[in-house]
Amino acid sequence: MANDRKVALIVGANGGVGAPVTRRLASDGYDVVVVGRSCNAVVGGPKSFPGSRITLTDLAEEISVMGRKVYVISIDVTNEGSVQKMVSWTAENHGGFDVFVWLPSVFRPGAVDGFPLRSFDLMANISARAPLIAAQAALPHLRERNGRIVFISPPLHAKAAPFGSVYLWSKYLQTMLAEAITAESGGKVFGAAIWPDWILQTEATTGTWPDKVMRKPEMLADAIAQFLRMDSAALRSHGSTLWTDVELLGLADINDLTTYDVVPGSNPPPLCLDMAERGLTAAAKYMLRR
Repeated sequence: MANDRKVALIVGANGGVGAPVTRRLASDGYDVVVVGRSCNAVVGGPKSFPGSRITLTDLAEEISVMGRKVYVISIDVTNEGSVQKMVSWTAENHGGFDVFVWLPSVFRPGAVDGFPLRSFDLMANISARAPLIAAQAALPHLRERNGRIVFISPPLHAKAAPFGSVYLWSKYLQTMLAEAITAESGGKVFGAAIWPDWILQTEATTGTWPDKVMRKPEMLADAIAQFLRMDSAALRSHGSTLWTDVELLGLADINDLTTYDVVPGSNPPPLCLDMAERGLTAAAKYMLRR
């Protein structure tokens, strides 16, 4: 089945970051396959920020109004067979796909001494094993379309990871996948590990961090859109698959970041990049005190 339209497969599409990413790619002309745990369940708890609690079904209706084709898939991302079927269904029904975005993640802080193995298993399954399975299934189809694969994961230069070692390990695998996919594909697939400089307002951060230190997740969505717009020559000249959102926004000539402030005029500090460099220590300790 041939298809000249651009298609994006977005896993975790109705999360705090996923919904803005889906909207942005649809506005850029992509048909989207949106994936989540349930078609009619919302992501996040009672502390979720306004506008974050959206179902896959509602998101699909919103995208349809924009004039794009949208398809909904509900799966358990820890189930190997379900992830493989998600990818094969997308390829078979759309003649392939151009972009794969992996967004699911779990953060459980804790010291090494006494760290619960069930928390380790949860983070390992969702943030490490599942994206590997998904990447293996997606790569043959992405090669056919000179596609892109996007992970939200940190740069590989943390100095320490007290209280966040398992989480950082699971996210680092995604960074290394992006690097390896780009190196191994011979220029047919470009991966990106994109990390926000600022803490973004999502269902995970709301209630943990004050609004004044956060920025809107649309900031990351715009950065991802810029990565997808760049041609192969520009990506090669960057020399790395590692990006921050500010780098990508700068290439898009978006230099006034105040529009992304959750609290207008708050000028939040770049805590997220700082935490990546210091191993998420501050974030983990803050959550453990709660």
